[in-house]
Amino acid sequence: MATPERMGICQMTLILTILAFLVLGTTCIILFYILYNRRLHLKELEVISTVDIDDKVMAILDIVINDCFKDYQILRLIPMQKMYITEEHEDRIRKDMVDMVTTRISPYTLEKLSLVYNPAHIAEVISDKIYIVVMNYVLNVNLPYNDEELSANESSSAPTQIPIQGQPQVQAI
Repeated sequence: MATPERMGICQMTLILTILAFLVLGTTCIILFYILYNRRLHLKELEVISTVDIDDKVMAILDIVINDCFKDYQILRLIPMQKMYITEEHEDRIRKDMVDMVTTRISPYTLEKLSLVYNPAHIAEVISDKIYIVVMNYVLNVNLPYNDEELSANESSSAPTQIPIQGQPQVQAI
């Protein structure tokens, strides 16, 4: 006959055996998951390394930004084309463009861009490229105003320096 002490020891042995199998099974699943992820990552690197990065991949962001800027020009800028663009208005154009590009760009395009640019800094690259496009546009629109200001300053009897944004106007001696 089995004594209560022997029954307790058998139950404890059974419980410990079950726990050991659970720990062993969990460890095996975790190791399988880690190995599978490594294998998947190696296949991903293999695919990426075989992709030929051509000019189309490099220019895709410029194409998206220029397309968005053309739409933005037609919808918002052409009616105001005769106006001088202030710094606040330029900031607003830039912000609107960033919003437009980030909402229009597809996940597939972002993946293609991540082959060229660091994925953590794609937003910064987009912002920089938009800054250049908007700055170029503002310079072209404001150039006639700057030419008129230069002509007025050259024809005046007391020449003055053209003020740099944020600096007060100083009379030349």
